[in-house]
Amino acid sequence: MFLRTLITSLSLFAFAPSVVAQPLPCTKREDLVNYLGEKYKEATTGRGIAGEKSLIEIYVSAKGSFTIISSYGNGISCIIAAGQNWENMEPPPKDLTAL
Repeated sequence: MFLRTLITSLSLFAFAPSVVAQPLPCTKREDLVNYLGEKYKEATTGRGIAGEKSLIEIYVSAKGSFTIISSYGNGISCIIAAGQNWENMEPPPKDLTAL
């Protein structure tokens, strides 16, 4: 069973080298934010702290393009993901015990 799991895991990993091997595009936060606004008309729609060292932000355009970036204390931001067809959802209730 262990061998089967190992082989399955390795075979799945074989499909990901191009994704894993690509470095994240990083630059000064101010430059990246300006670029997203000018080129794609994206503006920030949400943010949150990840761990102790990064700020995650989501930028979205009226046409549905989106970019997720991670910003660090040294002023550098990196693109984590980008895509199309973003859909806003209702925010979760303030009292999560109501779920």
